[in-house]
Parts: sequence; C-alpha cells; structure tokens
Amino acid sequence: MTWLHQWASHGIKRTGWEMDPTTALSGLALLVGLVLMAAFYLALSSQTAVLGRRLEALESQREALQREIARLEVEIAQAQSATAMMQRAQEMGFQPAQEVHFLAVPRWPALAAQAAQKEEQALPPVIPPPTGDRGS
Repeated sequence: MTWLHQWASHGIKRTGWEMDPTTALSGLALLVGLVLMAAFYLALSSQTAVLGRRLEALESQREALQREIARLEVEIAQAQSATAMMQRAQEMGFQPAQEVHFLAVPRWPALAAQAAQKEEQALPPVIPPPTGDRGS
C-alpha cells in the first residue's frame, strides 16, 4: 500500500460487509433498469395526456362544425321557402303570371309509343326458364 492510502484509511474501521464486484454490477443493472422503466412510464403517460387533450380539442371542433352545419341547413331551408323565393323573384322584376298558355305537341302520344318500341327492340330477347319436364 502506498503511504497516501495508508494515511487516508488509518482511521476507517473495516466492517464485515464487503460487496463482490458482480453483486455491485447486478445492483447497478437493476437500478438502471428501474430508472429506464420509470422514464418509459413517464413518457407514455405524458404522451397519453397529450393525445387526450388533442382528442378533446378535436371533439369540440367537431361539435362546433356540427352546430355550423345545422345553422347553415336552417339558413338554406329559409332561403328555399316559397315566401323567400317569391320575394327574391319580385326583387328581380318577375311578376306572377296573369295568363297561362299551354302548347299542344302534335302526335305526342305516338312519339312516346315509338320511343318505347325502339327501346324494347334494343333489349335482348328474354328466354323463359326451363320447366320441370325434361324430355317428356
């Protein structure tokens, strides 16, 4: 032993408890493991809290948007009401019709029948399903 070591330890009483280096390393590894687990838990907890706050913000935004949609639907319904449309038409210079005339189209039913006949001809023929008698 060096004289410095002897001088520094001359008053220290040795106890019977000395730690083996492998035991010290095992204890240190356990301590590091516990610290890492605690750090992981704290990180996970803080991330969960942040996501919870973000979810609350998104839910409140969704509710605000739903209120806005409902307000706009009411506004559209009011704008499309008959009284509002009549008022807008009068503001644009339209007047209610005084005299209504109908235009008769000659051969209209005949033209409709011809169009239906052409549509029928364009379709493939329908083959009836087979009956239960096969060969009789």
